[in-house]
Amino acid sequence: MVAARVPHLVRSLVLEDPPGTLLQTGLEASHYHLHFMGVQRLLATPHTADELARALAEMPVQHPADGRVVALRELRDEAALRFAAECLVKVDARVLDAIIEGRWLDGLDWFAELKRIECGTLLLRADMPYGGMLRDAEAALI
Repeated sequence: MVAARVPHLVRSLVLEDPPGTLLQTGLEASHYHLHFMGVQRLLATPHTADELARALAEMPVQHPADGRVVALRELRDEAALRFAAECLVKVDARVLDAIIEGRWLDGLDWFAELKRIECGTLLLRADMPYGGMLRDAEAALI
């Protein structure tokens, strides 16, 4: 939104597998719902980064390829779990409320804002079966 609304502050932009509207219109039906609910539950109690990394490793999530429930450690290595924990210990659990409740884009026309971006932009997109969040139709709009 900074690139769209205050273009002189942004020289270039990388959109790394943005979720499009997935987190607004279909989180409950997606493989990400269990993940977001688990993170929100973990953040409700203060943890050190080490404690949170261990808890994240054991947190049940759905495998993006087939939906089976697995421990997050089966999808993320120790370094990724540690990095996530170090970032998440700084996050207020309430920040996830808008995502889980499907309100995170309320009042914002994300695709209209994208049209206002003037700087060079790189769109990176992950494959959906491996955890990608950007649907084909929305990638085409971008």
